[in-house]
Amino acid sequence: MTRIISTLTLLTASVLLASCWDSKEGQKLAEGKQKGEQAVAALEKFKSVHGQYPKSLSALSPEFLRTPLNELRPDNTEGVTFIYELEPSGTYMLTFHYTGPGVNNCTLQPKGSRERWHCSGFY
Repeated sequence: MTRIISTLTLLTASVLLASCWDSKEGQKLAEGKQKGEQAVAALEKFKSVHGQYPKSLSALSPEFLRTPLNELRPDNTEGVTFIYELEPSGTYMLTFHYTGPGVNNCTLQPKGSRERWHCSGFY
């Protein structure tokens, strides 16, 4: 009987911890995807006006993106942060990063991919 109670207690604790983890991750993940989609739209608008993508995300504000994105730098790792790289081919790579729980990265996938954002992370 004690073994059954211990197992049920452990299962209950696991469910409670998982629900806390999901809600925190879910908020940051949703924020990253929302801001990421805004960045994608701004990048496309910038390209339609200038004929090419910008060299940095800061070039999007304020004309194409009302609120500047929080770019990942060694001195700035709080919240949802973005990494943007202009590729030699003229395309770009866009990734957002967030911590808690663990360290997580989500990268925009090419058009036509099964998932829009590919996310991975570790503890």
